Amino acid sequence: MAYIETPILYESAGLCYYEPVDLNIVRRNDKPHTFTEATSSYSNSDEVVFVPEPVECRCVQWLREVKGYNVKGDANTIQPNVDKPFQHGVVIQDYDGVRHVSGIKYVLLDRLLVEESNFEKCTPTERVIMLDDPNIVGYYYKNPN
Repeated sequence: MAYIETPILYESAGLCYYEPVDLNIVRRNDKPHTFTEATSSYSNSDEVVFVPEPVECRCVQWLREVKGYNVKGDANTIQPNVDKPFQHGVVIQDYDGVRHVSGIKYVLLDRLLVEESNFEKCTPTERVIMLDDPNIVGYYYKNPN
């Protein structure tokens, strides 16, 4: 399976928008579990099928579009801009070179309750992160006003 970034055009409220979207390139022989249904209509074929990646498979997009966090870009481009965590801010993490962001639901004394997606593959979850977790790169917060 490979990924490409492809622009899409769509219409909303009479206006046209251009937006880059990552698409999965799925070949019949790949059989990834999340795309089996999308490729099942092809029989005896190695045709390429383009399947948009679900929003639950992208941590930043899920925070922005589903939960309403004021964050843009992707986990690799978001840079810390505050020294401490804020409720409705973002905690940036790095797990062996793989960046991930989580929305801060609550800041407690020595831990954060976070909401996120794709920490577990393509699944929204909540978990507790200790403030001294060595995977924390920093915090990002942008006031919605």
